[in-house]
Amino acid sequence: MKTRVLLIASSLLLGTDAFVPLMRSMQRPSMIVFQSSEADDKEANGDMSAEEKSEIVDAKMEQVPRNAEFDPVALPDEVAEGSTTSDELKQRDETKQEEVKGMNEEEVSAIDFESVEEPDAALEEETSSNNNTKSENNTKSENETKTEELPQINDTKHDTNEEDDKQKAADNISFLQSLGAITGRGEFATKVQIQAASKTIRALEAANPTERPITSDHIYGRWELLYCSTQLFRSSPFFMAGRAVCKTDIDRDRYNWFCDMHRQALAISSIQAVRQIITKSGRIVSEFEVSAGAVPFIGAKKGYSGGLPLSIEGALVSSADWVPVENSTAMELFMDTVEVKGSNLPILRLLLDQDSSKLYSRRLANKLERVIPSYKTPKPIFRTTYLDKSLRISRDQDDNVFVYIKTSEDDSVTNYSDREADLGVKKLMYGFRKVLFP
Repeated sequence: MKTRVLLIASSLLLGTDAFVPLMRSMQRPSMIVFQSSEADDKEANGDMSAEEKSEIVDAKMEQVPRNAEFDPVALPDEVAEGSTTSDELKQRDETKQEEVKGMNEEEVSAIDFESVEEPDAALEEETSSNNNTKSENNTKSENETKTEELPQINDTKHDTNEEDDKQKAADNISFLQSLGAITGRGEFATKVQIQAASKTIRALEAANPTERPITSDHIYGRWELLYCSTQLFRSSPFFMAGRAVCKTDIDRDRYNWFCDMHRQALAISSIQAVRQIITKSGRIVSEFEVSAGAVPFIGAKKGYSGGLPLSIEGALVSSADWVPVENSTAMELFMDTVEVKGSNLPILRLLLDQDSSKLYSRRLANKLERVIPSYKTPKPIFRTTYLDKSLRISRDQDDNVFVYIKTSEDDSVTNYSDREADLGVKKLMYGFRKVLFP
């Protein structure tokens, strides 16, 4: 019993924070060397001297486990928090040991051991729970930190991918520009060049940056034809409407043959600008400019065949209304008028400038619908498969490709009224004077 009292007294002197490990030591007697039965008998008979009692106290104090060997759960909060160092605890233990050595038996016996509470298992569980909570909070904080860092990494990769895509698109556009220049906008392209152009166009279409191109502001403006996979004049809504009339494969083949023959007839001419003007008012205007030699010499002396340095010029202008269809990825064209503008033929120019010289195809179609109940005005579909602020790729109903490059945001039609109707004679005379009288 006295041994138990001494252990509890020592624990109190060392600090209440060391109480739990001391009680654990009491439950494991093998860890403490108790005093011999002979010493107990002397103490019981009152034969033990004061020096022997002091030696017994010293021996028992040396057998008490030090704070360095304590279970971390039993350490005080200030140690767990790191505010009290092990050196301070050691110094405090040594001080309290000196106090115990200086106490006599009466002072030790005077300690009120009844006020000492038994160790509560709930205390250990609460301490362990606090440590686990701190560990979970630290882990959660680390996970939140990692989660916050992930979007930055993904954004960096995303930005890099966007830069790569933009560079690839720029390279493909540059390739099409070069190919269009060396092949006459595709008219003289070889089979290998056509395949290369088709592959490049498909790559651009797969990366189309505009989801609904027909309702995008990029669609408006003046567009010059850069490359196409068919006859250049089929960029006109007039020829698209002619193709839409054909309902069967046989009719389609016949129409394609007609277009081939029409191009052969234009062999002596030079196709100049081929452009489309798309307006915000829902109008699309095609301008097809042509120049042909005039006053030819055929079978002249000395085998010379040619002509005077004069040319016939003019533009075939066709207009149509359009509405967005197919989720704003295509235009439905409603053909309206066809006319010749800017002719430089002196007499013919006066006639062509008259409003009566226009072909009002819509009026004609309406009359046909009234006369022939089965007839319906053709409204071709013109799809846009790629659109950005400077390039547009479109396809007709036969999947022929037309690549346009924007030259201006202005959506006004070309003014041909300033063209001289003189077959270019004034220009020729000016050149003579400059050469003869520099």
